[in-house]
Formats: sequence, structure tokens, C-alpha cells
Amino acid sequence: IWVFRSLYDRCQSLVRIARSKLGSFTVRV
Repeated sequence: IWVFRSLYDRCQSLVRIARSKLGSFTVRV
């Protein structure tokens, strides 16, 4: 299940980057 773990970590990092990019354009509610 380590494959799923690495995939999950990758998704988390992508979400974090996307959130930071959106944060610069949108105001956090």
C-alpha cells in the first residue's frame, strides 16, 4: 500500500501548491 501512500502525498503537495496559488488571487473566507 506504499504506492497509495506516495500517491496520496503527491496529491497533498499538489493541493497545497494549488491552494497557495489560489490564495494569492482570492481572499480566504
